[in-house]
Amino acid sequence: MKNLYTKFTFTIVLTLFCATAFAQVQSITGKVTDETTKQPLGFATVSVKGTTTATSTDVNGSYKLEVDFKGAENVQMEVSYVGYEKATITVAKGVKEVNFQPKPVGVTFREAVVTGSRVSETILESPVDIKKMGIKDIEATPSGDFYQSMGTMQGVDITTASMGFKSVNMRGFNTTAPVRVVQMIDGMDNQAPGLNFSVGNLVGANDLDLYSVEVVTGAASALYGPNAFQGVVSMKTKNPYDYQGLDVLVKGGSRDMIDGQFRYAKVLGKNKKWALKLTGGYMKAQDWIAKDTATNKYGDIETTQDFSSIVNKLQYDSTISQEDRDKYLALNDYMGFNPVVFRALANAPLKPRAGWRTSWPTTAYQA
Repeated sequence: MKNLYTKFTFTIVLTLFCATAFAQVQSITGKVTDETTKQPLGFATVSVKGTTTATSTDVNGSYKLEVDFKGAENVQMEVSYVGYEKATITVAKGVKEVNFQPKPVGVTFREAVVTGSRVSETILESPVDIKKMGIKDIEATPSGDFYQSMGTMQGVDITTASMGFKSVNMRGFNTTAPVRVVQMIDGMDNQAPGLNFSVGNLVGANDLDLYSVEVVTGAASALYGPNAFQGVVSMKTKNPYDYQGLDVLVKGGSRDMIDGQFRYAKVLGKNKKWALKLTGGYMKAQDWIAKDTATNKYGDIETTQDFSSIVNKLQYDSTISQEDRDKYLALNDYMGFNPVVFRALANAPLKPRAGWRTSWPTTAYQA
């Protein structure tokens, strides 16, 4: 009789325990619809926040989810869907139906730019065609630096003069001295004063400090002056208030190439009115040297004479006639616009020879 009483008691306790355990788990159903159009959102993700419990809606936006309250009086359920804000609802124990109406949000097609009109606007509202590289695009560049990756943009051509000097060309132009491209960093023109054009990114922002790159592949002289005949490259650096901390980047490659960069930013003071930002970089490599004489069609000729200097002096020489000075002036202009001819004359012996142009005064060939 005692054993029977013990078994009966154990059965009652086990039953009550199972009933309590099952009472913690309940089925919740509902529907996910657009807040504005009330259209169902199929394949949206409905989950219990902070857990792995989740499910997806069907094509009609309906769902069913088994929720374990685990002794709590309520849980937080949320829904996520591409193009919509996350919606979170606190659900009390015993509630069997929960409907969600997330708000639509546009992110992809409202990218802001400032280069087109110098005021912040969406990229679709800009009056000119603008290409933009954001932080994620810059970090994902497969080439050595972001500057080289600009060559993948439509209408942009990057000419590499050396490992550290790359120039931007647009609108069909291609030269190592792009004097018709304006390059700005945080609104400041960074062209070299002695060259009157930007020397690539040698004096620009490094990869770690770059926030965005906006490129206008067209005439923008109304906003940036006549030097923007080909286009504009506008770079924006990271705000130290929004991007704090220490970042370090080290890259290496062939030709003994090593590239090191760092960035440090910190907000100062209790009121956070001041901020400090330090950036720097170091790049070293063994560049290729153009010393293969097989590519020189004039042969391996060396001379200590400066033919350009001789012609420059003779075009102002008062001891010769004005007619001869005019010819030296024309010859100097001709060499300036024809580098191949200039190299041929510079490497040639400074004496008349058969087949030489005899229309020029012979004094030009006397050392």
